[in-house]
Order: sequence, then structure tokens, then C-alpha cells
Amino acid sequence: MPIAFLTAEYALRHLGRMRRGERVLIHAAAGGVGLAAIQIAQRAGAEIYATAGSEEKREYLRSLGVEHIFDSRSVSFARDVMMATNGEGVDLALNSLAGALLRAGLTVLREGGRFLEIGKHDIYQNTQVGLLPFRNSLSFSAVNLDAVLRREPELMGEMLCALASEAERNLYRPLPMRVFSIAEGPRAFRHMAQAKHIGKIILRLPETGREPERPLLPVRRAHGQIRADATYLITGGLGALGLGAAEWLVEQGARHLALIGRTDPSENALAAIEGLRRSGAAVVTARADVSRREELARVLTQIEGAMPPLRGIIHAAGLLSDGAVQRMTREQLYQVMAPKVAGAWNLHELTLSHDLDFFALYSSAASFIGSPGQAGYAAGNAFLDGLAHYRRARGLKALSINWGPWSEAGMAARPDRGGRLAVRGVESLSPRQSLAAFELLLKQDGGQFAVMSFDCEKWRRFYPATSKTSLFVRLAQDQEQSQRVKKESSDNLSASEILGAAPSERAGLLQNYLSQIIARVLGHSEFSRLSPDQPLNRLGIDSLMAIEIKSAIESNLGAPVPIADLLGGKSLAQLTAHVLERAPQSSIGSTTVFAACGDEPAEAEIGAGQAGDEPFVIELMQEGLAQERLAWAVAAGDEENEQEWEVVEL
Repeated sequence: MPIAFLTAEYALRHLGRMRRGERVLIHAAAGGVGLAAIQIAQRAGAEIYATAGSEEKREYLRSLGVEHIFDSRSVSFARDVMMATNGEGVDLALNSLAGALLRAGLTVLREGGRFLEIGKHDIYQNTQVGLLPFRNSLSFSAVNLDAVLRREPELMGEMLCALASEAERNLYRPLPMRVFSIAEGPRAFRHMAQAKHIGKIILRLPETGREPERPLLPVRRAHGQIRADATYLITGGLGALGLGAAEWLVEQGARHLALIGRTDPSENALAAIEGLRRSGAAVVTARADVSRREELARVLTQIEGAMPPLRGIIHAAGLLSDGAVQRMTREQLYQVMAPKVAGAWNLHELTLSHDLDFFALYSSAASFIGSPGQAGYAAGNAFLDGLAHYRRARGLKALSINWGPWSEAGMAARPDRGGRLAVRGVESLSPRQSLAAFELLLKQDGGQFAVMSFDCEKWRRFYPATSKTSLFVRLAQDQEQSQRVKKESSDNLSASEILGAAPSERAGLLQNYLSQIIARVLGHSEFSRLSPDQPLNRLGIDSLMAIEIKSAIESNLGAPVPIADLLGGKSLAQLTAHVLERAPQSSIGSTTVFAACGDEPAEAEIGAGQAGDEPFVIELMQEGLAQERLAWAVAAGDEENEQEWEVVEL
């Protein structure tokens, strides 16, 4: 209640000086502020005129005792208001309409009328209004409540206290609301954008102690920065993963690196290090076994004495040793676990006095999906995950990343091992993909993430026991839903087939295709409900939806579509004619032009091309989906691509 009622109170009473018997026009009166304004105007004894965008909303307003109700989506409301007032007009207009509707609202004010603008669209668009209506001594006030709260906190406090007191005495009623669970956020925003709601839309967090329908842990952004005046330590720094991290750090501006390895650098490592130095970085290499405390302490002492302050650590050291756990010896187990467990613990204890910007642990997906034949490796990585949570509980920086296999580097890069995992549903990531994810995750305030390409169903077929775990149950549900959507899409003709059809059939096929795109963006399950002659802007399409529709049409069909066509009143039939006219001629009659859009799997590699990384990061931030009780996941990839990229915070 507070924001809606405070907005209406400040506009109508404070700025508008509304008095008993005056006429007040309330636009979009079925919304939160509109319904609050109706209650305030009724209590003040004003005569109410209202607009709403649908018959359902207008009927609801009638149930509240509002007699004069008009259409908020047509300028005809101005004529109707003047007729209802015998040509006199109204004293106040609480406006949230834009463009021509705003200008029409100015014409219904009587002499000395007050126009109260709570919308923002025309203000930020710097829309030209025209001064002619103001010959009648009108006033125009723009209401920006957040600015008023900062500028006049005492006034706002007094108003809010008065409203609270009146609400406690049941003088004001709570607003109607439509409640969505927090995991239904995208659906709630779609609902709001289509202007279907009456009152307020609520996103409900799960009740304490109760399992939500689809649990969600939001990503919290932290500010990571790579500094030129700091030192960054990489264990396993002479291996492929460590050198890849070093190159990334230098690209981000790091100029002082300390690379630790158990052996001397190989020829390939020396060449990579020389490349780092040519890029302007001072690189120190040290031979040390991080699982031996005294050797690591020696390296840290050398860094403190000769290099800038240590600000970041990447623990990438690790070993693999395949073998059945029943036949594994203590020595084999220790050999694999020592770099992970003892090495990470030594880093933790020996750097407690350092002010670190990040403490990144290269863990593995093996720690939470399992890795048959690598019990020690899975256990060692599980320790890294636990250490990350332990450090964060103590207020220390920590990030554990459960990497899937890398294609060109790391212990799973061998063809026999990577191929074996791919058959089981775990595809390899390219180093470029992985480093793009690493950059993203360093900026998040989270303790444990998994980055992998994962086909849950394949993995479950190879290892049926996983079906019983809650994580796999959730992932399987999501994959089944995704597969259903893909099957439904595959039942329809592709863009290339539509444009390649006979001329007599092409328009009808294209119209159905476009209606599917529009229905998907609107959140409709049945595209057949879209009337070919209905203006698209009457469907509830906002500017963001228009951009999404435009992008889908242009990328799939190659026909440019101005945003104005989608927001300016064109119908589906007119849009079809526009697209058909402007589709590239090489597309018509061809089945190869759109091969990359669905006829063949699109390039899956994140980072492909010069602009590959940024869309990946954007998709990660925009398409968040929950996967587990303490998990956050995102899928970034073409909808028609067979691979989906998962990033899961556990």
C-alpha cells in the first residue's frame, strides 16, 4: 500500500489541492496507483471519472461505485469526458498515459485545471506537448516520488504516518493483488507488460522452513577488479589451466604474476611465459609442492619481499589417478588428494593475514555429479567446495568453481577421457568459454558455482543411481520441459522452408510463423488466438517485447522490422506483408540460407567470433533459472542449439 497511496495522496491532495465536489479524471484506474487514487478521491468527496484498458477492468471499477468509465487505449475518452460533463471538463487529471493520449488529456481540463503527470515515458522522450491548452490557466505537475522522498523526507513522513493511521482505521482498503512465486518472475513481468493485472503484482518469497516450488538463490554481484599494482599467485601455474588463467589475468591488466609448479617449466610453458612478459607482465616462476607447507611458505615469503602485495590466488593444482576405489591404496589416494586438500589448506592458513580480492579454487564437477573411477579426485574437489564455504562463513574471500572438462587444456583434455565423458553427457568446454565464465563468476558474491555442458538424461542412463538425488530430479524436470518445447518447435516449419514454399502458400505459412514468435514473446500457449487484423499494440506488447520480436524476425528471416511497426498499430497481416516484401531474395526458394538458424546445429562454442564472450555473459544474467534447493542456474545458448550451458551455484 505505501507507494501507491503515497503517490496518489501527494499528487491529488498536495499538488492538485483536490476539494470536495471537484471532478477528477483518473487514468489507468485499475492499476495500483489508480485504485488508491479512487479511494482517496471518494473519501474527499470528489466526482470521479476513470479510464481502463479492458472491459474486465472497467467492470471492476463499476463494482467500486465509479459511474463514469472510459477506454484508456483510445483518444475517444476525451470526447466522452466532455460529453459526460456537458462540455465543461474536469478539474484534475491524474495521468499515466503517453503520446497522443496525454495530449488528449490536456484538452478535457476546465479553466484552472491541474494536470498531474505520474508517467515517465514522455518526460524521458522529451515529447513536445504544445502550449495552446494552457491558455485556460492550467498547471502541469510531474510527480517523481523517489525524488520527493529524498528532497522532502519530513513531508513524506507526515503523509505516510497519516495514511497508515487511516488504513488502521479501515478508511482505506488494501489493493487487490495477483501473487506469483519468486521463481515465476519472468511470467510475472510478462503479465505486467501485457497490462492484464488489476491492482498490484506480488512476487512472493518462500516462507521460512518451507521448500519453494522452484527454489531460487539470486546471484549477488560483487565488484572484482584486477590491479596492475598487485601480485596474483597461481598454483599449478605451469600447466595448461594455470597458464590460461595467467594469460587472462594479463589481458585484464595484471602486471605481476607468481606461477607455482611441482616441476620446472616445459618448453611450451616457457614460450607462454615469454609471451606474458612481452605483454608487459613481470612473471616469477617457483618450483614448489603446495601440499608441503614449508615449500609454499618459502614462495610466499619471496613474494612478500620482492613483489607488490598479494591480492589474488587461483589454486589450479591437481592430479588424476584412475582406478576402482576397492583397489585403491592409501598412497594413490593421498597422491591425488594432497594437491587439492593439503595444498588448499596451506594456502588458506598462510594467507590469512593478506587482504585478498579473490581466493579462487579450481574444483571439478566430479565433486557433485560423481566421477566413477576417480574417488580420490572427487573427494579432493569436494574438500575445495567445503573450504570455500568455510572461508566465507569466516568473512573471507572464496570461490570454488566446479569445472566441467576443458577441450584443449586440463586433465580431461585427452581424447580418450574427454570422449568418454561426452558420450555420458558431459561435453567439453573450450578455454575461451571457461575463461568467459571465470570472468563472470569473479564478479559474483557467491561461494560455489559449477560451469559445464551437461546432458542430465544421458548421465542418468549411464548411472541410474543418480536419479534418486534431488539435484538430478530437478535437472531432469527442466530438461524434459526443454525437450518438449523443442519438439513442439520442430513440429513447425522452419523459416527457410516457409520462404522457400510456393508463392501461393508463402504468405499463410509466414503469418503462422510470425504469430508463433509473437505468442511466445507474449507468453501465450496458443498462437491461433492472435487475430490477423488486430493491431499488435493492442496485445500488450511493450518496447522490450517489441525488441525481442524484432530480433527474432531479423535473425531468422533476415527482414528488417522497425520498432515503430510493432508499437504503432500494424496488424499481424500487415507485418506478414512487410516481412515477405523485405526478406532477402536469396532466402526465397533456398533451404541453405537459414541452416545456421536451426536446420543444422548452430555453433555451440561460447566465445566463437570476436563478440562471443559478451552475449554469453548477458545471457547468463538474463536467463536465470533455479535448479536445486541451494542452486542457481542459467542456460545460455540458441534455443535451436542442442547444447545448453549450465552455471549452477550450489
